[in-house]
Amino acid sequence: MSAPGDDEEASLKSPVITAAHDALYARDNSDSPLLRLPAELRNIIYGYVLGGIDIGRSVSLSEARMLRLRS
Repeated sequence: MSAPGDDEEASLKSPVITAAHDALYARDNSDSPLLRLPAELRNIIYGYVLGGIDIGRSVSLSEARMLRLRS
């Protein structure tokens, strides 16, 4: 499932970069034991590793206002 704007971004990237990204993504998914686990198990492992710390990104005041307007 693609996010809004993915088609626009993909059209701006060169085919070489897109192919390299796709190859890296495929290799990571096949070579990584962690990424082969179901998302539910990965999230439990992340919880143990991070000790319950939530990781997010900070949002500026203007971004927060925009997010409130959308919901």
